[in-house]
Amino acid sequence: MTVRKKFSFFMLLSALTIVLQGGCTSLHNTRLPDMLDVYKYRGPCKSTEASVKDRAPFGNTFALANAPGRADNYSFDEDKLLDYCEYGLLLQACGDYKRSEYYLSRAREIVEHFNNKAIFSVGEAGKDAASILINDNTMSYKGETFERIFIDTYQALNYYMLGEKKDARREIDRAYKLQNDEKMRLEDDVYKHSLADEQRTRAGGAVDWRAFNSELKRVHRSSDMIADKVPNSYENGFTYYLSSVIDEEMFDRSGGYRGLDNAYIDLKDAHALLPRNKLILQHLIRLAEKKGRVEDIKDYVKKLQHLGGMPLLSSEYKDKGRIVIFISNGLAPQKDQIKLPVPLKNTLLFVAYPVLKRAEKDFYGFYLKDRAGKLISESVKIADIEALANKNYKEKRPAVIARIIARVVAKGIASYEISERAGGIGSLMTSIFNFVTEQADVRSWRTLPAEISVMDFFYKPGDYTFTFEGLSMRGAFRQRVDIPVEVKEGVTTIVNVYTPGKGIIVSK
Repeated sequence: MTVRKKFSFFMLLSALTIVLQGGCTSLHNTRLPDMLDVYKYRGPCKSTEASVKDRAPFGNTFALANAPGRADNYSFDEDKLLDYCEYGLLLQACGDYKRSEYYLSRAREIVEHFNNKAIFSVGEAGKDAASILINDNTMSYKGETFERIFIDTYQALNYYMLGEKKDARREIDRAYKLQNDEKMRLEDDVYKHSLADEQRTRAGGAVDWRAFNSELKRVHRSSDMIADKVPNSYENGFTYYLSSVIDEEMFDRSGGYRGLDNAYIDLKDAHALLPRNKLILQHLIRLAEKKGRVEDIKDYVKKLQHLGGMPLLSSEYKDKGRIVIFISNGLAPQKDQIKLPVPLKNTLLFVAYPVLKRAEKDFYGFYLKDRAGKLISESVKIADIEALANKNYKEKRPAVIARIIARVVAKGIASYEISERAGGIGSLMTSIFNFVTEQADVRSWRTLPAEISVMDFFYKPGDYTFTFEGLSMRGAFRQRVDIPVEVKEGVTTIVNVYTPGKGIIVSK
């Protein structure tokens, strides 16, 4: 038997062994529909927990969620990253910030585990090889960059709500480090855009990529339009805005110029990312007045007036309390797959290619009113997670295509050699093997919102019950909920609202 034939049989037997042994990483997505339905439609949070417990989509994981504080029986498992992310955000929506902190800490441990792994790891090398023989689901899911940043950002929100401001600041610093690391990585990988085309050329005439390329252009066209709404996949206004709120609150509580300076820098970064956001400009002007930045005030006032906005008057915030409402609206786009034909000389292979669905949301804006029905504030979008997901999809596309090409070439060689040796039966076996194993990686953090908006205003001290209203696509009233708030002079109160489906969940 030639070396080439030995390789082909070894590849097929190895792949079959991995499949039979359950070598593919567990698809957490296949166990999520029940929980997502509960989260989107059934509420409130007590019902959510009961339904999840009864149906046990995560097995023993929910037992950890019910444990007070940190569970003693915790064991590290790198394949549970998404499980921990889902529970962390779900528990946060229910106002259980302590247990949410526990799960997002476990998720963070897994992220750090992958970051600290040696460049060459036998386990990871085996999974990478299996991805060529089978599909990308054999590789451990390390989280998309924007998902990892939201782990730290939502964790910062947990710590803030628990009164642990310094820990909240630490989590924001971690998010910023991830942003910088990803920026450097993308700058170092400028060559990647030509990698896939180069590999297709090397594949030669044995592979006909015309139908594949044509379908990809169609799929990418709509995704790229959404991706182009943001400059990159690693920056978002929510991280910057939350960081500014935390820094200013720390300054107001303990003094020190650094906290105010950091808050100002955070908002400047948010403004650079969202230059037409009038709310950000209003608070930039307010902080510039606090810092005595006369020239900056003139510049920002000019920009704000050009957009049709007006600066906040000192009477609007002096001797008052600040209320910040973060709204996590809808659900981020979920991944799906399409099967594309790739004709070879002796057979026809189908490759599974990941695609993004459109984000889901039932509300398209929000109002906050007092008991008399007077409008107090309206929501302003500060993070478009649908656009971030599509930008990330666009940035990772060359690497995904490169692995598909390698897989097609490897399976093509195996198919040819087995057909030569075993005839039609061998060809049929390889076709069945390819059909069964060819699956795109559709794993993602599915409870992430489609977008995050904010309301930020000042109000005189006292106990109030505000009315929070969700609006339809046409701006018509759709649903309302009361939000009781105690406003204290000089104190920032954060209220978190989650609208994954038709319901409104308020967490304070």
